[in-house]
Amino acid sequence: MKLPHSDRAQIPSEKLRGYLLSSEHPIGRFKARFFHALGYKAESWEKLERDLVDAAQSAEAELVPSPYGDKYLVGCTLTGPAGLSAGVISVWILARSQDIPRFITAYPSE
Repeated sequence: MKLPHSDRAQIPSEKLRGYLLSSEHPIGRFKARFFHALGYKAESWEKLERDLVDAAQSAEAELVPSPYGDKYLVGCTLTGPAGLSAGVISVWILARSQDIPRFITAYPSE
């Protein structure tokens, strides 16, 4: 299964700059270490955005129902600007009565 309406997938820039790529965020700093090791940086967050959206549009998604809408887990391998590759799971939600998948988070796959 593919992420429904993936052509409309959105990632707020602050979710990347202020969370996933922030070495200061109380929770995000642990994920930031992982993404920094791949070469992704807060000042060039657009590269991570493009890579996550590209994966959301092409990779398989796993549906996980939630009270807020349908959540989708998208597994992929990202190759960062440093040339290193790693498995990543991105999480998206398609809220009830909406057709725009919103990015929730991403983390290393095991």
